[in-house]
Amino acid sequence: MTRFLRRIAVFILAAGVAIAVPGAGRAQSDNQPIVYHGVEFPAQFAEGQRISTRDYEPTNPGLGFSAGYRHRGAVSTVYIYDAKVSPIPDDIRAPVVLQQFEQAKGDIRRGQPEGAILTSKGAFVIADANGRSRLACEGFSLKRSSADRPFDTYLCLGVANKKFFKVRTTMPQDEASQREVRRFVGAWAAKLWK
Repeated sequence: MTRFLRRIAVFILAAGVAIAVPGAGRAQSDNQPIVYHGVEFPAQFAEGQRISTRDYEPTNPGLGFSAGYRHRGAVSTVYIYDAKVSPIPDDIRAPVVLQQFEQAKGDIRRGQPEGAILTSKGAFVIADANGRSRLACEGFSLKRSSADRPFDTYLCLGVANKKFFKVRTTMPQDEASQREVRRFVGAWAAKLWK
């Protein structure tokens, strides 16, 4: 392929990505906020720096969008998606939301290599400023091999703008890990449910 044809192919591919996610390419290069399903993903949030974004819809409809953030020794991936479910009630105790939470926990279990040890650290809830339970959460201790340092990984799931809102946070194991998850995810609760 000639250099000219390669440039045209690259231009067409870039234009397709820009059309698929308005502002996504721009946001990654100049740190502008990205809005997806009505949720704003700022470049910096709650002492965290956005390190990645991904639009799953073009290849996996229903999987929505994610943004990764690095904060205080942790990495959180924040998702907004509908899983092709409608309507999604704004209640973390609704059967469809509980089912999605169980599925997400199963995804964590299935995603570990053979021999990994995944142990629950317990469940908790994050509420909004009015005290309404907004995100169901569960923490896990993860040790992939006897030589590896253990990690803490947390899953929180709720409903924002009639979409599933999920946060997955992983960090080296520490007694303060749940406190950091509560702080970071709590900041999202304060932002989304005023």
